[in-house]
Amino acid sequence: MFGINDRGVKATVRRTLTFAVLVTVLALPGSATASAPAHGPRSNATVRKDPNDSQSPLDIHHVVMNVGRHRVTLRIRTWDAFTLAELQHGDGFIAWDFDLRGNRGVDRQLQMGTVSRGGLCVLFSEADGAVGHRRAFHPDPRDLVCKLPRSWLQGTKPITFYVWSNIRPDDRKHFFTDRAPNHGGRYSGL
Repeated sequence: MFGINDRGVKATVRRTLTFAVLVTVLALPGSATASAPAHGPRSNATVRKDPNDSQSPLDIHHVVMNVGRHRVTLRIRTWDAFTLAELQHGDGFIAWDFDLRGNRGVDRQLQMGTVSRGGLCVLFSEADGAVGHRRAFHPDPRDLVCKLPRSWLQGTKPITFYVWSNIRPDDRKHFFTDRAPNHGGRYSGL
C-alpha cells in the first residue's frame, strides 16, 4: 500500500516553503533580478559610444556602466533591434573582458547570452571558472542588461575592459563580430 511517512511530508513542505520564499524574494523591487533602468536622473552611469561600424546584428552602440555601493549594472545597446530568440538561434552572445590586475590580460569575463527561457549573465574567472550568474534583462529591443554584485569585479589595480559581440545570423557559416572600443583599445575604470 502507498503510505506517506513523516520524513516525506517534511521534505515536501520544506521544498514548497523554499520555493515560495524564492518566488517572493525574486519579485521584490531591488532584488538581484528585479528589472530597473540602468541609468536615471540621479545616476552615476558612464556611457561610452561606439560607431556604427559592423555588419553584425549585434553592432555595439553604447556601453553603459552604473556603479553603486553594492551593485554594478552593465548595459549594452546595439544599433539595431534584436530578440533573445535571434540571439539564441544564432549562437550569439555579448562578452565583457575585464583586466582586474593591470597586466592587460583577461582576469574575468562576463558572458551575456540566452538560455531556453530568457537572458543569462555568467561571470567567469581565469583562475576559478564560473564566479556566479544572474538573469539578463532585455528591457528594450536594442538593450541587454546585467546586474552583478560589485564584489565580483574588485581589482588590485585600476580596472580596464573591452566589450565584444558575436552572432551567426540566418544559419550562415561565419560569425559577425563587433568590438568596443575598436582596434585593441580598452575602457578604463568602473
